[in-house]
Amino acid sequence: MKYIANFPGILILSLSLLSMPVAAQKELDLFIWAGQSNAQGWMGDAANYPQEGKELDDAILLNWTFVDNESSKGAWVSMQPQDGRFPKGHFGPEVSFARELKKAGYNPAIFKYTKGATGLARDWKAPGEGGIYDRMTEDLKSAIKRLEQDGYQVTLRGFIWIQGETDAAEEDSAREYQTNLNKMIQDLRQNQVNEPNLKIILGVDEQHPFVRERPEVVAAQKKLAAEDSTIAFTSMKGLPKADATHLTPEGLVAHGKRIFGAYASVSVSAENYHQQRKGIRNSLIRFQREKKARVAFLGGSITYNGGWRDSISSYLQQRFPHTEFEFIAAGIPSMGSTPAAFRLERDVTGGGAVDLLFVEAAVNDAANGRSSGEQIRAMEGIVRHMRQHHPASDIILMHFADPGKVDQYRSGQLPDVIKNHEKVAAHYELGTINLAKEVTERIDAGEFSWEADFKDLHPSPFGQGVYFQSMKVFLGNAWSSAVDENEKIQLYDLPEPIDPANYDNGVLIDPKMAKAGPDWQLVTNWKPEDGAATRPNYVNVPMLVASKAGAALVFDFSGNAVGIAVAAGPDVGIIEYRIDNKGWQKLDLFTRWSTQLHLPWYYTLAAGLSKGEHVLELRTTAEKNIQSSGTACRIRYLYINR
Repeated sequence: MKYIANFPGILILSLSLLSMPVAAQKELDLFIWAGQSNAQGWMGDAANYPQEGKELDDAILLNWTFVDNESSKGAWVSMQPQDGRFPKGHFGPEVSFARELKKAGYNPAIFKYTKGATGLARDWKAPGEGGIYDRMTEDLKSAIKRLEQDGYQVTLRGFIWIQGETDAAEEDSAREYQTNLNKMIQDLRQNQVNEPNLKIILGVDEQHPFVRERPEVVAAQKKLAAEDSTIAFTSMKGLPKADATHLTPEGLVAHGKRIFGAYASVSVSAENYHQQRKGIRNSLIRFQREKKARVAFLGGSITYNGGWRDSISSYLQQRFPHTEFEFIAAGIPSMGSTPAAFRLERDVTGGGAVDLLFVEAAVNDAANGRSSGEQIRAMEGIVRHMRQHHPASDIILMHFADPGKVDQYRSGQLPDVIKNHEKVAAHYELGTINLAKEVTERIDAGEFSWEADFKDLHPSPFGQGVYFQSMKVFLGNAWSSAVDENEKIQLYDLPEPIDPANYDNGVLIDPKMAKAGPDWQLVTNWKPEDGAATRPNYVNVPMLVASKAGAALVFDFSGNAVGIAVAAGPDVGIIEYRIDNKGWQKLDLFTRWSTQLHLPWYYTLAAGLSKGEHVLELRTTAEKNIQSSGTACRIRYLYINR
């Protein structure tokens, strides 16, 4: 029986007792874990040592140093609580981080080197100045040598740095933090471990009193992550804390899982799920040269909610600090490509040319039951509308994940909505980011789970981070080459349309433009009286309302498509409509979400009409869906494709 070490107070690790196969014992994935008190686990009382996954600890190696205090005496031991702080010892986020690595198929070895209340400038110091950093790199080399002498093949996989609060205590160290951190990273990569693309995870407690007073340390970490696709920033917001400074044991466990998520996001080859096609050089030229730019985000609730959109905005501001950005948040919950095609002018292009448009509709187009033809017609309309009015606009099309798409990819099927959107993207040579496929394959690779990590089609903060990191890689690759001084913005040519009836000139029309009969009422500040929920822009706004059967209106329009945008609430009924005196058609306004919500819903009544003048007639009826409580119709907008 061969022992790595035998010191009092240290759990002995027998190589023969490792649970991994013998062939795998010779390969180790080494991670450097460093920083101050939350990296150490200052309040990680080992009386609360996490039990979930504890059976994995014997297959995880740990070499730990609580600087100027306790340590494993340079020995490699199994993952365990470390001496000091509490009667049963203490632990940090490295425990849950390493267990997640093990579950994902790594053979992790954690080299932990921490000391609380230490500053990068004051204590760790620049390389060669004799600080903690120099001591750490020397001890790291010795630790690696021990592993190699024991027959291991060591691959250095990452560096986790959880620190910055102490540097935020003073103006000078906060101001110089980015320079000092970058200097340490570059020295570690180039001079110490010879891994120029070593993956790095950064973190600091954004809610620490010093950091709130001097947030430059957070900005520095985020900026380094924004500029390097192999670096990720992890937030500590929302983690439970024992005091103003330190995480609770539960917080430390959750933090370790967040750090693993960040590591997974920079470890996968995200570009496998990207199509650059003609690229997005125009926006790069605009950002770098003209110093003024408009960036728009068009989509549904995943775009409306905070998360990836905020991260992309921060990334662009940090990458192009001298550019004045206008960010247009045009995400509206429940809305897919059809509403987007008709509200594009109001929500996106009305203020002028857009240099870069992020657009997503794959989740809602599928969930809302839009046909394949409608999906192509609407998405193509968005692209053509943008390029007809602003032919230099760059467009990125994204496919977000949901359980249905995950299941389809697992069964070897390409989801129809993604196939349809990709058809448009390929025709117009747009860049695409297939996050649905990326999330599926990373889950199946064991990097994280939908239930515990991603949570929902409206992603958790972890999931939002996965989205952002992939997008950041896409942008980094798209903008990898410098702008030549003679390089000019290119105008995109428009090929012949896939569908001549696409919505390339969609516009919303005020409902007062219709000729409404006496049973309609134009309510200037409509709000529901039934207690059902509403959505922004569909409450306290003008609404053309009819509540009883027989209310009729006529709308004269010029275009090849017409529809109504309604508030489809619990009491909507069945309407009838006809175009140009042709046969009457019935339409049930009630949706599967209408029971508790006055849902914004776009109903296209006719498309592919001949260009020219047409007449829409619409009337309410006494009929209703069996689940509806009434026969109402509330029109927020009429819409046409001119």
